[in-house]
Amino acid sequence: MEALFKNKIILAGIVIAIVTVAWFTLGSSSQSGGVLQSAGTAGDSGTTGSDLIQTLTNLETVSLDAPIFTDPAFLSLKDFSRQIVAEPTGRHDPFAPLGNDTTGAGTVQAPPQASSTSSTTLRSGTNSSTAQ
Repeated sequence: MEALFKNKIILAGIVIAIVTVAWFTLGSSSQSGGVLQSAGTAGDSGTTGSDLIQTLTNLETVSLDAPIFTDPAFLSLKDFSRQIVAEPTGRHDPFAPLGNDTTGAGTVQAPPQASSTSSTTLRSGTNSSTAQ
């Protein structure tokens, strides 16, 4: 008798699961327009672009004063950057078949070095971008 009762509970759970899955799959397809809908008309894309143009206009109006680079708080900042160590590069074309290397593997390319004059021109306020 208990086995029949357990089978009825399991059968009821399976029926409830099937009804729930059917409810969500068939119920969502009754919406107008379906799942795939157009993103909008050509007129709608203009409003999206206008937000971008407005943000760009706001950024263009930002100005940076040169005296900030002579401020003691700015001058007290320290550079904690580290030198990038040059490591060997891999194949020129990693997707080419093996044996078709045009350049030898293991060549080392040194990264471009930052010049120390760029930081001194920023501190003195004579950088061309701040002189506008």
